[in-house]
Amino acid sequence: MAAAWEEMTAAVKMAFEGNWYLLFFFVCLVYLLAAEKKWRNFTIPVLILSALILNPFLYRKLWVPVLTYAYWRTFWMIPIVPIMAAAAVSIAGKCRKKSLKGAVCICTAAVCLLGGHRVYDSDTNRFFPITNAYKLPQGVIDVSDYLLMQEAHPRALVDSRLMCYIHQYTMDIDLMYGREAYGQYILAVGVDQQAVFQQMESGNPDFQMIRQMMLNYSYTYLVIDRAKIPEGVQVTDSGFRFLADVNDYSVFKVVQE
Repeated sequence: MAAAWEEMTAAVKMAFEGNWYLLFFFVCLVYLLAAEKKWRNFTIPVLILSALILNPFLYRKLWVPVLTYAYWRTFWMIPIVPIMAAAAVSIAGKCRKKSLKGAVCICTAAVCLLGGHRVYDSDTNRFFPITNAYKLPQGVIDVSDYLLMQEAHPRALVDSRLMCYIHQYTMDIDLMYGREAYGQYILAVGVDQQAVFQQMESGNPDFQMIRQMMLNYSYTYLVIDRAKIPEGVQVTDSGFRFLADVNDYSVFKVVQE
């Protein structure tokens, strides 16, 4: 559940940081709640829908599995667009002059068209790097910098707390899988990668199996949250060499056969 919540908050930050949409949404929401009764009644279903979307249990069990090959973050436009449109209609309806009605529509369209920023390129299947690295968790920066000190283009299997953020910081690290491991909504991951992801999240990872998959796909570095390593288990007994503890994570390197 914690991983799902972190994945959701990462999606919200990526979608809305640096643009006006959330601010405009809340302004419109407050206006509609303060307006006449018909608009207050209109907002209730939208708020319920928002609660269903921003729900870590439904996110993992429903939204990700159902939205095959579709980026689930587009669902954020379902609660936001109706509220923005309803506020514009309400305000325009109170204007007597056609010029004012038109101005309200133009301003709303301008906010929608100019208020955002591009975060994903479908042609290259890559995210645009985040412009302010300090918005990222410090562990992402520390681990990424450490891996880049080892190689110019390291190939790594990383913890789920990192995989949602690393490519916002740098595209020079090749990950075995990213956020798509939660479902199949950007690029489908293979059966082997999904099996590795499940092992990493199991609470008792099979490090022998993980190592073999890393060897099969030519991945060198394993980064795992130290809290996910079961007590008494030595990862180094499974064919890994310990490199360093970085922030909350342990970094290992596959020992070649």
